[in-house]
Amino acid sequence: MRIRVLGAVDVAADDGCRPVGRKAFAVAAMLAVRLGEHVPVDELADVVWAGNPPAKFRESLYTYVSSLRRALRRPESITRSGAGYRLELDRAEVDLHAFDDLAEHGRRLAAAGDYRAAAAKFTAALTLWRGDALAGLPGSWVAARRQEFADQRLVVMADRVDAELAAGDAEPVVSAPHRYGRRDVSLGQLPRPRQLPADVADFTGRADQLTQLSALLGRSDEGMPLGLITGRPGVGKSCLAVRAAHRASSQFPGGQLFARLGNADPADVLAAFLRALGLSVPSEVDERARLYRSVLADRPALVVLDDAVSEHQVRPLLPGGPGSAVLVTSRRSLTGLHDAKRLPLNPFGLNLGIELLAEIAGSDRVRAEADSAHEIVRLCGGVPLAVRIAGARLVTRPLLRLASLADRLRAPESVLTELVAGDLAVTEGLHWAYDQLAPPDRPALARLAAIGETALTPVKIAALLGLRRFEAEDLLDRLVGAHLVDAAEPGGHISHLVRAFLAGQRDEHAVSA
Repeated sequence: MRIRVLGAVDVAADDGCRPVGRKAFAVAAMLAVRLGEHVPVDELADVVWAGNPPAKFRESLYTYVSSLRRALRRPESITRSGAGYRLELDRAEVDLHAFDDLAEHGRRLAAAGDYRAAAAKFTAALTLWRGDALAGLPGSWVAARRQEFADQRLVVMADRVDAELAAGDAEPVVSAPHRYGRRDVSLGQLPRPRQLPADVADFTGRADQLTQLSALLGRSDEGMPLGLITGRPGVGKSCLAVRAAHRASSQFPGGQLFARLGNADPADVLAAFLRALGLSVPSEVDERARLYRSVLADRPALVVLDDAVSEHQVRPLLPGGPGSAVLVTSRRSLTGLHDAKRLPLNPFGLNLGIELLAEIAGSDRVRAEADSAHEIVRLCGGVPLAVRIAGARLVTRPLLRLASLADRLRAPESVLTELVAGDLAVTEGLHWAYDQLAPPDRPALARLAAIGETALTPVKIAALLGLRRFEAEDLLDRLVGAHLVDAAEPGGHISHLVRAFLAGQRDEHAVSA
């Protein structure tokens, strides 16, 4: 081994281990965990200084990397990669990846029926452990990885027992239905997944919805509660689901499972859930689903499925009986989930939008320019993501006046570029919504947006586009369903953000033409 992290971190050359200092060990640990990947210096600094790096951390990092190169006696193994570094070693030279490879080899052997050879591979993998992973290093990243690797170790321990039992080389401590992958053996407490993302510190509003979700999840002993939170991109569906799940987590002794679905295959999500529950993964999808339901029947869990795109994606991930509960978020209505308790989310009103802006940018600053704060929230359409980004821009630019930001947001040519903060941007959701439209509806929306801020009734739409009334009603329903027109009385409304986006689409088409 060149770098070992399954215990106290150490770095070795051919003639033995080398002392390099704790901070250099932290660099080695992160590079080793992310072997072969580009690791930005900012992320390295967060780990090395436990989230509080000094002003000149880049120079210090360079020193630590240099000492690692000397310790490895292979300078080319750590290469500069943009604004970061990459570790280039064989997987067998890093104990964590050697452990993963041996375990995977063991699972392939077990799937082929060679249980004795599989047990030997699992044993070889487990002998690489020398104590708690990343021992002696501080920080939240280290703590999360330590727990993750410990869970993986328990899974391999259980895999070894299964293989030994199947080979006839071990006796079960208690009766266990192993054909379903259950692990009622003397391995200590198996993983209780706690996969929920962190709660948002500045969560604002949604008190009624939280009350409804609390009541829903509190009835898990009567059935299998299914909550469906729907709404446009950026309206706060995920934040609401995560907060409700954290509040209810103590009611579910089997733990919490979380998956961001997007376009994920439910078979892959089932596999990830089963591993997190300490189980081997069957090759057949139907068997995975049966095993998943069997386990959650005895270990009730709270399952959060974020950003689902279809009912087909969700159904295999639903537990089969009382005890567990599921929260789903989706940009679509998912009408096929007819048993779901539906909670549609709308953008914030003015007061809640101001409250969120004040939470992020500071109440004194917002109070000092109250009219401009109101205008910022209005121009953001009350969409929490947009308000959150606007607040983040104010935080990072303490000299920027709210009036100046409002002016920038008011201009159609600049509003979408202003509403970007790091990896957050409102344009992703707008592109998604626009792509959901049938091609004939796109020019119709553009024509409606071009008339400015006015109520879009079916009668008005029919007159503008030369449609029959029922055709105009259907078009309006589709545009509202795609979250590009806000449902309002006396008619639909196209927000400032959507009109700015559509103007950009027209400009792109004009340039490409």
